[in-house]
Amino acid sequence: MNSWWFRTKPRSILKTLEWFPYFAALEGQDWNYKLEGRVSSWGNKPIFPVRRQYIFNAHSDDLEEKYASYEQYLSGQYDDNETESTGRNDKTTFEFYGLGYVDSQGKIRVTKTGQIVKLAKMDENILLKILLKIRFPSPAIHKKKTGTYVFPMEVILNIYKHFDSLNKFELGFLFMCNEIKKLDTTVNAIRDFRAKYENLDNKLDTNKVIEIFTEVMREKFPEVKNKPETYFKDYSDALIRTLEYTGLFSQRGRGYYVKLFIPEHALVKVRLLQEKFKFIYNDDQNFESHMEWFGDPYNILLPWEEESNIKFIIDNKLSILKKRLKEAQKTIGKFSLEVKLEELENQAYSSEDSKVLLELDKNLSEQLISLNEELFVKYYSKTKEAREEIIDKFVDILEGSEDMAALWLECNTWKSLVAIKGDHFVKRNFKIEEDLSPKAFAPGLGNTPDMELYKNGYILIPEVSLMTGVRQWEHEGSSVIDHVFKYIEQCSDKRVFGIFLASSMNVRTLWQFYILNRESWIGKPVPVIPLTIKQYIEVIKHIYANDLDIDHLQKLIEKLHNDTFNYPTYREWVEGINHSIEEWKAQEVK
Repeated sequence: MNSWWFRTKPRSILKTLEWFPYFAALEGQDWNYKLEGRVSSWGNKPIFPVRRQYIFNAHSDDLEEKYASYEQYLSGQYDDNETESTGRNDKTTFEFYGLGYVDSQGKIRVTKTGQIVKLAKMDENILLKILLKIRFPSPAIHKKKTGTYVFPMEVILNIYKHFDSLNKFELGFLFMCNEIKKLDTTVNAIRDFRAKYENLDNKLDTNKVIEIFTEVMREKFPEVKNKPETYFKDYSDALIRTLEYTGLFSQRGRGYYVKLFIPEHALVKVRLLQEKFKFIYNDDQNFESHMEWFGDPYNILLPWEEESNIKFIIDNKLSILKKRLKEAQKTIGKFSLEVKLEELENQAYSSEDSKVLLELDKNLSEQLISLNEELFVKYYSKTKEAREEIIDKFVDILEGSEDMAALWLECNTWKSLVAIKGDHFVKRNFKIEEDLSPKAFAPGLGNTPDMELYKNGYILIPEVSLMTGVRQWEHEGSSVIDHVFKYIEQCSDKRVFGIFLASSMNVRTLWQFYILNRESWIGKPVPVIPLTIKQYIEVIKHIYANDLDIDHLQKLIEKLHNDTFNYPTYREWVEGINHSIEEWKAQEVK
């Protein structure tokens, strides 16, 4: 084994978790059962009905325009490609992450972690435990032990003892470390790459950077024969997307030069993993028993799940809190959070009760979030740098380069509204990390809007979604209306408007919003304005560039609502939104 690898289909761990319940729903069925006497119109391939049932349910958005019904898809007579490869790829990915597998009898099996995913209770700690157990070679990837082996997470954790951040090129060298004792070779490869990169006249000349990567790769890892782009393009990208969902890593930047780093709030956990976690090799080469062990999240402990390490974590959080308090006193002067630092320190140093310490740890996290949030709202969000970061993040979401797009769309929309000048208050209803990034695997919060914006005289209820097609209308359309209706009923003294933000709009969603902006079952409008992410970017760019306040945004939303009475059809109203935004931009300037 000259190098290890990472699953790239799909690159998003979120997609894997979204699709897996459809696989789990078929537990016990024969994955390999094929229909006799019937073949696909594409290459006369056999038809596997269980695989097709999984694919049709999990990938309905991709199939709904091609196949009118499941029966039509199952027949195979309308295939224009090798459609069942989708199911085979997904099954391999489920096995790679220890969620489920196909046993020696061809039956679908679901592991303990898979059951957690099926119940929508997956969290970052469970994902991390699986990642810590991934090794190469392994029965989970249908490879038997031959010679050396490597744990990817052991390589990753140890490499971050040497570097604060790594870009995709630098991460590419990690895959060539096929034994932990050879880590020094990888460290030296990254340092050589950086030195050569620094000597470039044009550091954005990607072709030159690729030449440097290839040169270092051939010199340091002559036994590796794969194409260089396999590592810095494909594997690095998939690895970054998955590591980000552990809550221990974050990324900044774009393209090949995106940097994967450990955020401040995660440093203590990474340090504990680096110093205290022991990688254990399971010598069982039987595929089925290995998969049951691999997919069991309860047979290893993370260091922060052990009582002996809780004080170490608390000391670190106290240190960060002190630093943040000084920053708040310097930048915003008065702040609403009342922090009794001396009392917290006394609790930390005097108590040995694990329950008390765990509660203190939770309290410190909440205080850090509150303080960082206040710093952002009152100071940092109004800076040019913060506003540029907000716009860039929307562009990343729109272009598909942000894997945590669904969570970031919520978080970034909240930040974008906070960053607008004015005395409004934006209440978020989603969870965030201490650095104000979205909380990985955030649970649903029932019938609650994503956020609420309050200003004297009006309320805005922004809702965001990355759903498209009919599913957008089925799952988002009615809930958005219900949220706005609730505030209209409860706040009769204020004007209430909804904003629905999405990458694209389903025609049924648009039709429904058009009708309800004019009239509803309560005898008055329930106004919800649909804006694409692209349109919203143009709106907030204009607001930031002209330093407009929140009333200017409300004026646009009300204008788009009133436009429904000027257009006789929903199509004309939708087509007129861009024109209305341009009119508003021409009027609302410094």
